[in-house]
Amino acid sequence: MDLFSSGQLISAGRYADPNIYDIASGRLTSPQPRLESMAFDIDALAIAISPDEKTIAAGREDKTIILFDATSLAEMRTLKGHRDKIFSLAYSPDGTTLLSASRDRTLKL
Repeated sequence: MDLFSSGQLISAGRYADPNIYDIASGRLTSPQPRLESMAFDIDALAIAISPDEKTIAAGREDKTIILFDATSLAEMRTLKGHRDKIFSLAYSPDGTTLLSASRDRTLKL
């Protein structure tokens, strides 16, 4: 899960579709069909928002990271390189680097 500065939280996890919640009210703020368009046909185990909040990164069970435009949720790019599931993602403070951790016991920048 990760936080937007607007007070929204995006979460993803095994057996759960990604959702965006308003933290103050605890309510779901994005309709499920909108997020299902994010290519989450394979479970997303990790999710991260870039510091400028323009990109959402989703680490998936299929060993890929999908980058999405945070406004339109359009798929921008697929990153490959891990040999197993990706379970953690983090952006550098300046947003120029994405760190991924995989069950294959590797970290990639």
